[in-house]
Amino acid sequence: MINFIIVTHGKMAEGIVDAVNLIVGHQTGVEIIPLEEHQAIEDLEEKIEVTIRGLLKNSTGVLIFADLFGASPFNMAAKAAVKFKSVEVVTGVN
Repeated sequence: MINFIIVTHGKMAEGIVDAVNLIVGHQTGVEIIPLEEHQAIEDLEEKIEVTIRGLLKNSTGVLIFADLFGASPFNMAAKAAVKFKSVEVVTGVN
């Protein structure tokens, strides 16, 4: 099973998961990580890595959806994907 992380600026990830749940019902194996205003990038990086480790305990991989190519959520997700073999990143989620 593949698990998912959605990492975005602000509450966008929460809105995406809310819409998914409305359309297809509650989904397991989906985590959101918002980049909040004034949050340190190192904190975001740590949250992504901790979430990946947790999801990999009961899955074969993790697919991370990030909002903007080249922005901090994408950059930290891409950095984490280099550290973990079974992690891939898709950008442009909206």
